Amino acid sequence: MKIRLLMRDKEYAEAFISKLSDYHADVYVEVIEMSELGNTDSTCVILTDYEQNLFEQSDLNRFSAQIIFISNKVEITQNNYMFKYQSFNLSMAQIAGQYYALTGDRVRYCGSSDLICVCGDCADYDYGYVNKSIGSKLKYCKGGEYLLISLQPINNYGFVDVNDRGRLSKIIYTLDSNKRFSLEEFCRSDEYGVYYLSLGIGINRLALLDWKTMWQLIERLKNYFAGIVVDVGSSFTLEAVRLINEADSIWWISDKYTDKIISQIIADPESKELHVLDCYKEDVDLEIDEIISNGGYSD
Repeated sequence: MKIRLLMRDKEYAEAFISKLSDYHADVYVEVIEMSELGNTDSTCVILTDYEQNLFEQSDLNRFSAQIIFISNKVEITQNNYMFKYQSFNLSMAQIAGQYYALTGDRVRYCGSSDLICVCGDCADYDYGYVNKSIGSKLKYCKGGEYLLISLQPINNYGFVDVNDRGRLSKIIYTLDSNKRFSLEEFCRSDEYGVYYLSLGIGINRLALLDWKTMWQLIERLKNYFAGIVVDVGSSFTLEAVRLINEADSIWWISDKYTDKIISQIIADPESKELHVLDCYKEDVDLEIDEIISNGGYSD
């Protein structure tokens, strides 16, 4: 992704570039002056704190799909405006969206992606509801794209109009081949902008993968998402347990939580970001919102 910074606030520009060094290995940034705007190619996102009335009308017309105006006013909601003091991840999500609209290329996250597992000891609990709540709230609070997948025996995240025959194999092959592709070829998003693999409803072929294939698939997918939220539920297969132990954070749904139960699944619980939710609570969605909003996940 190519970004050109046309900034009066040089300290902001320096801080932005400094942040990028920790965020992404595949972004090219150039600081320019107004006189250099004309030689910007059509695939660059232009980030500027200059007001629109300081641009030539011909430049505004030419670069209208490329410019994002940085504003001090939080109430501005136009697509080509960005609040100056929002989180860096949210800003990058907006810039990445603009870049995708220009080029059709997704921004690779290059290892900065989170792996989140939702699991617990309640056999009849709707873990999918928690999974979707976490995914949508992370997208809203942190920005970026999130993928929800299931390792439960039946894939309730599937789509009735998808022919499942060979579908997962095609997804794995496409990711392994490093060919150019659109994410929409094998993913669909819901009304909150959270993504799902476009697999069929029924037997969950993801849950049937051996560990090596499953982990390679997760690693490839992490290149395209800010985070992957995995619905493990109470299906503690060998592969699922290994995945939980690889996770950055774990949401545990319980009606009888004890450290002993956790220690049977997680080798080193203290090394994980662990959130325990009571399955009998009616306001579990509010609890998820509070955890994420109050820093359960940091930039």
